[in-house]
Amino acid sequence: MTEKPLRYSDYRWAPVSSVCGSPCSGKTTTIDAVVKPGELIVEFDRLMMALTPVGTHDHADSVKAFAWSAQAALLRRLRFPSQIPRAYLTALAPTNAQRARYLIGPKASMTVLQVTQETAHNRAEEAGRPGAWHEFINTYFERYEEPDDPRVKVFNTEEMI
Repeated sequence: MTEKPLRYSDYRWAPVSSVCGSPCSGKTTTIDAVVKPGELIVEFDRLMMALTPVGTHDHADSVKAFAWSAQAALLRRLRFPSQIPRAYLTALAPTNAQRARYLIGPKASMTVLQVTQETAHNRAEEAGRPGAWHEFINTYFERYEEPDDPRVKVFNTEEMI
């Protein structure tokens, strides 16, 4: 069987929806509820779990550089037309400068999921996350800036999950 050659018209800008928020704010849960087969998810936690035999949230320092490199390569590729129907990104991104890196392409959108620091800590405990997660949560809230880009929407997930 002969494959049909790809034409430039087969490629288009995929809508890129970024979901940001503190650790345990519901980023993965939100994306898992809407993603469809064939869509792309770029998420550091998933990359780490895919690259290690343990497959947990206990991220090995020796593997982090590989996961960051894989994530950077995927983000670069999303800056060009492709055949994927949609892409979802997750990031902590507490500052406006960090969030700007995840507003990719002409169809970019972003949602910042908001919970209180206490709720994030409670969810981390309930989910059995490693102790480092509590430090990540504290750092996120210390650095948090209110969004200043009109493409960024804020959604409270306090009652979610």
